Amino acid sequence: MVSLTVALEKKGIPPLALKSSWYQRLANLTRKAGYTLPIVLSIALVDDPTIRRINKQTRRVDRVTDVLSFSYGLDEGELIIAPNQARRQYASFKSKSLKDELKRLVIHGYLHLAGLDHKKLAERRIMEQVTRTLLLAAKKI
Repeated sequence: MVSLTVALEKKGIPPLALKSSWYQRLANLTRKAGYTLPIVLSIALVDDPTIRRINKQTRRVDRVTDVLSFSYGLDEGELIIAPNQARRQYASFKSKSLKDELKRLVIHGYLHLAGLDHKKLAERRIMEQVTRTLLLAAKKI
């Protein structure tokens, strides 16, 4: 069982309208695929300036990004998602809606917490394939 907390940092940020059963199913699917995930997951929805600042502080990349993942040991993880960035980019990732793009970002962040990365082309291909597989499986939820 995954303990989940979703927090909105400021007014005007669209809520992450995904059911807790979706997260639970995603966690189960990800574990069945052989990836270890934290038991406690926090998701913070933030505005563009906030995610840019965090991205600069933690990765030394001074730009807005869509999702950042932080692991706090084996038991706890955090995803920081910028819904406004997701809104701007969802068509380029072939997501059908903002909600689908937010699901993709949660999966993407989950996979980072599980240890996957996309710095190299081979890693990127694996991560994209696993993301597609989990998105398809998660649609059945």
